[in-house]
Amino acid sequence: MASLDDLRFFTLVARLGSLTAVAREMGLTLPAVSKRLTLLEQRLGVQLVLRTTRRLDLTLEGERYVEGARPIISQLDELESVVSNSQAL
Repeated sequence: MASLDDLRFFTLVARLGSLTAVAREMGLTLPAVSKRLTLLEQRLGVQLVLRTTRRLDLTLEGERYVEGARPIISQLDELESVVSNSQAL
């Protein structure tokens, strides 16, 4: 089962298009970000990203994963906002 942290992490990878930028954004080392991406790919059993020294491109599976993740994250964020902003009776 996908964890919300994995979904958020991968959408950040897709949005920033650079593991170095993800590392900087998350306050992690580049090897830690690369390892996390590798573990996610291993858990899913598919390659999500094609990596070169200069580029990072999503595979078809990566595009599917990020497109599926975005509405889930959005719905959860909206739910948490509604719940946290509701007043107790």
